[in-house]
Amino acid sequence: MSNYNKKKNKNEDLDFLEVFKAVALILFGIGFLWFLKWVYFDIYKPEEKKYIKNSMYAYEILQEELTKFYREKGFVFEDVNQKQDEFCELVRQKYSPDYGSCNVGHFVSTNPNIIFKNRGIFIYGFEKPPIQSDGTIVKDLIIDVNGEKGENTLGVDRVGIRIYSTGRMGGMISPINCKREDEEDYGIPYSPACTAGFNMNFMDMKIPFGYDVTQIGGKKGKSRRLGQNITFLRADCIAFGGEIVGATEFCDKRGYHWLTACYHEYFCSMQLHKK
Repeated sequence: MSNYNKKKNKNEDLDFLEVFKAVALILFGIGFLWFLKWVYFDIYKPEEKKYIKNSMYAYEILQEELTKFYREKGFVFEDVNQKQDEFCELVRQKYSPDYGSCNVGHFVSTNPNIIFKNRGIFIYGFEKPPIQSDGTIVKDLIIDVNGEKGENTLGVDRVGIRIYSTGRMGGMISPINCKREDEEDYGIPYSPACTAGFNMNFMDMKIPFGYDVTQIGGKKGKSRRLGQNITFLRADCIAFGGEIVGATEFCDKRGYHWLTACYHEYFCSMQLHKK
């Protein structure tokens, strides 16, 4: 073979090697970007984190204001025929003075009653009259964690909560039930705030709200945690035997037994889990 042909073949080999390296580098870059995207959206889950963080933010503000309001009044809703929601107006004046209405009527507004502008969180549902449920008056609200943005869908960027006027849960908040089967099978009230096609029970979910169960003033006066970041219903079962929302049958079915540390030794409480 001539020196010319040898040189030509060598150059062709070098060109092929350079092309191969370039293609491999591009494929590696694409794969690395895909991996970063997978880690960010599937492992880190920024939207889920925002959903949890903003839901808890609104929950904690409402619960703090509710506690003070209930201690002063002894109830949250005076009756089912009130023309203005006094608690809503208190929160609106404090956090959303330039926007919203707390007038009550038999209609569903498409406008939020309260806006937490620093987070872009909308609260809907205060315009509806409260309803009778399990021996007390309750009102169901919707927290939209990103306002007009996002999908505006329950379980994605919206979550339902219930405010109890009196009774064992007086001045307290719980998630709502949007699963018909849980009402039919266990008597857990189905919320009127649920949207058509949505069939999940926020009470039986840890996202966005998880709960801790604490034994208060145990041995030597020290409280101890008996359950951490569990669902509302499971917390109710182990702390109170399901009596908070009348879910004793649910507790039995799931095997969530009332802890002797709570019904025999010392009183227990359940609180929102701080993530």
